Amino acid sequence: MTATATKPKPSRSGSAMIIGGFVVSVILAIVRMVLFGPGRDSSASLETSAGLIVNLGLLVGFIVVMVGCIKYSGSKGYSKWVGFLLSLGVPSLIALLILPDLKSVDSNDKE
Repeated sequence: MTATATKPKPSRSGSAMIIGGFVVSVILAIVRMVLFGPGRDSSASLETSAGLIVNLGLLVGFIVVMVGCIKYSGSKGYSKWVGFLLSLGVPSLIALLILPDLKSVDSNDKE
């Protein structure tokens, strides 16, 4: 009687980047709403150093999510352009997660 050990499924390349970018963006969006929310001068978000840091952080968060989507689509066997185009909106990100894995389909056809 030998126990067969199941190998853990490796995490997708880019999935941690997508999650990390979203977390950073959500936190910074909340900070921006608290600092420069309704009833406050909207131009202050670009004129103050805190506003500049928050806005640059949001931009970095978006870029991290975009790069993560590009890597994730590549790890599923799709073109990097598919990941880029599907990183431009939340419904598109859901579509990226639902897309079938082309690499596992190719390996199943070879058997």
